[in-house]
Amino acid sequence: MLKRVKKETGSNQKLFVMEATSTYYVGCAYSLHNKGEKVAVVNPRFTRNFREAMGQANKTDVTDAQIIAHYDEVKELHCWQPPVVILYLRIVWVP
Repeated sequence: MLKRVKKETGSNQKLFVMEATSTYYVGCAYSLHNKGEKVAVVNPRFTRNFREAMGQANKTDVTDAQIIAHYDEVKELHCWQPPVVILYLRIVWVP
């Protein structure tokens, strides 16, 4: 995934933004963070409200990605840091 992003954007400076949907985002966010990438995790309610404010009625994977990217442009997002419990579990459970 990182090779494709670097190839398509032509840049090493990027921020991966994802919604905090249940626990599904944790593995991806942790993996990217562990590789030294910048990650931001946003509340899906915020992006839904942003979508409504932008007047975007369609909800597809493509429009979701566009809305999240635009949300990042408008809002100054903070980089995600793994919760201490995740770091602890990685130390204890990973050989």
